[in-house]
Amino acid sequence: MIKEYIKQLEGVSFDFLLNSLKRLVVGDRKLTNLELINEFIHKRSAHVTQNTLYGYLQTRIGGNYIKAFKDENYLKSINISRWNIFVVSVQDISFYIFSYLYKNQNYQKFEEAKKIYHKILLSEKENGLSDDIYDNAVEEFDRRFKEINWATFCNSNPFDKSSQALIYWSPIADELKNLDKEIVVNSMINKWNNVCRDFEKLIQKID
Repeated sequence: MIKEYIKQLEGVSFDFLLNSLKRLVVGDRKLTNLELINEFIHKRSAHVTQNTLYGYLQTRIGGNYIKAFKDENYLKSINISRWNIFVVSVQDISFYIFSYLYKNQNYQKFEEAKKIYHKILLSEKENGLSDDIYDNAVEEFDRRFKEINWATFCNSNPFDKSSQALIYWSPIADELKNLDKEIVVNSMINKWNNVCRDFEKLIQKID
């Protein structure tokens, strides 16, 4: 069943598809250093992106879901959507985590957030992240980084950008998006809330 599903989602990296399965098998580790935080951000961003985008598409396409994924042009549009949502998701969770660390641990090494973001995106170039999306994402991250209020971000609707990206980039007709917007955005926010709860349970003192 899993192999068949992977074939239907041709072009989607194995990391994106198997993150949730890995988590069920190996569980979560305590977050004791920046390397583990990097891994947490990477996996959870991929998980939320995958589940919200494909869940929305499956709901809207219905019985034609499998057929749609066999259409080469539609697969390309899904791939573009996936990457554009993913890069914003990594931004949001990175800013949330470093805002949380500042507020709760007085951690002020904010440049580490930038290093993690660049490292994650560079690693995804091997999985198909295009230069254009990469360059635009880094530019947007740097702009947001300069403007962020680290003391308040984690409590100020931190996942608004990725939720809006899900609506904007999903390959669904605009008139349907307008009808779906509130439900789809709330669905993604709920998934991020679960990620935040997990993070708060797992985070340790970071030096």
